[in-house]
Amino acid sequence: MAPPDALESSETGEALNVGKVTRLATHLARSDTAALSELLGPSIMELISRLGADATSQLGLAYFVVNVYGEREVLRRQEVRSLLLSELEAPEAAELCALLQLPVITPLRTLRAIDFNAAPQYFEPLDRWYGVEVVGSQEEAPPSEGSQRALASHRLHNHQLQAFRELRRTIARAPASVLVHMPFGAGKLRLVATAALDLYRSEPDDRSIVWFAPGTALCDDAFSELQEVWHQLGSRDITIHQLYGDHPTRDLDQLGGSIAVIDILRVRRDTPALAKLGSFTSVVILADAENRVHPVGKEIVERMSAGGAFSVVGLLATPGVAVPEGPLRTSLKQAFSDAYITVDPRCDLELLRITGDFRAIDGSVVNLMRPSATSVPECAPTALTDDSAFDLDPAYACELADNVERNERLLEILEREGNGPGHVVFYATTAKQARLFAGLLLVHGVKAIAITSEDSAAARDLALQRFVGRYGKVLCLHGFQLVGSANKHISVSACVMAAPTKSRAAMISTIGRLVQGRAHSLPPLKLIVTADSQADAGWVGALNTWSTLNT
Repeated sequence: MAPPDALESSETGEALNVGKVTRLATHLARSDTAALSELLGPSIMELISRLGADATSQLGLAYFVVNVYGEREVLRRQEVRSLLLSELEAPEAAELCALLQLPVITPLRTLRAIDFNAAPQYFEPLDRWYGVEVVGSQEEAPPSEGSQRALASHRLHNHQLQAFRELRRTIARAPASVLVHMPFGAGKLRLVATAALDLYRSEPDDRSIVWFAPGTALCDDAFSELQEVWHQLGSRDITIHQLYGDHPTRDLDQLGGSIAVIDILRVRRDTPALAKLGSFTSVVILADAENRVHPVGKEIVERMSAGGAFSVVGLLATPGVAVPEGPLRTSLKQAFSDAYITVDPRCDLELLRITGDFRAIDGSVVNLMRPSATSVPECAPTALTDDSAFDLDPAYACELADNVERNERLLEILEREGNGPGHVVFYATTAKQARLFAGLLLVHGVKAIAITSEDSAAARDLALQRFVGRYGKVLCLHGFQLVGSANKHISVSACVMAAPTKSRAAMISTIGRLVQGRAHSLPPLKLIVTADSQADAGWVGALNTWSTLNT
């Protein structure tokens, strides 16, 4: 290859002090000036000769050879390698042969005989020996079309992507109301969080997103999803307020410029701050869409609307067949009149089954107490149907948990299931009952442990580890959902739901967490729901199916 005839000159008065003089340059300087000058070419020689005698010394010329061709490329030139290897001393040649894993008997002769172009694996150790910094592979890259595929770390599934586009368009035109009606495992949280936060990141800094959910477990789910999605999409640093559980309270009119996850069960319908909250809110999300048509929830949204216009998104996971034609279905359609987003019961549901996000459930409802039993709680007939409040009167759960007949039946069920294959998850009526039943089951020879929301998160994690490590059979839980990595370490065969709640969304979410990602080889999850935990638990049998509100 002919030497270069020209280089761009730069203003400098320090010919040899620019950059470092490496072993490569030092060894190359052992060659005579004629050979080095030939490598540089007449144009470069004329230029550097103007810098003074030092620049045209052997070391100076060697320095410029390395700089002109580059440290790595200069060693790829056969004429340069020949100069370097011919000037090696015997100990240096032996050291280089050892590095190349070649015989050191006649090192100089061995090195001269190597055809480096035919054996490119020798270039990397040659670079190291001469002190050339290796920065990744410099091998010829495959032909490029000038584009690269950018991979999304949190991709939406096809049904989510279509729903996202419709939801995002609709909520941007406030005031708007949208019902997202999808089964458990369809990714409603990710879909709604992505759409709401995609809108929010383009909103002024003083605007807010409000996510209402009934109870700590659903609030925790929403908080985790919002935090994760904002980490991916966020355009600025924001505060996500946790106004639920044991977290500190905060005035609703002080939430401007933030995202707030609020336990709707703790919100008073006559709170004056609701109008102020509505004045700076862009989107309100209701984790349980049925809250929107409940008298309390309806008033909360209306009081917020008095402060300004915002969009409302409701999430519904109950199969359409469980919301028969009547007042509830009519109210839902009227409350969310701008858009109805759902999944195709045939195509989309089958894909969810294939991915393991929607698994089969063998559901049943059991009556634990005889109608004639004198110990039936006096408040039982009205506690679940009373519309004066979102939440149940705590006295109802306490009376259920203290009912001896009910507890005997529950113990029989748990003992039977606990002696079968797999693990059993028991959602107790109260935290006290969870601890009581864990002790009773141990007495009956069934390994059990109690974990409740009264325990710290660290204590719950440790208890789960002990449960798995000690081959426990029954998990007695209360006040939180079994989610995350816990499901990877236990194989749940049965779930007994004895925790009363007015929210079907809360119960379906709890059940859905147990079956998401469930192995196809496992039989359907056996679900036993106590009749006194819901006003009408007949929908439990419909969880294996999916239907829309339009069918």
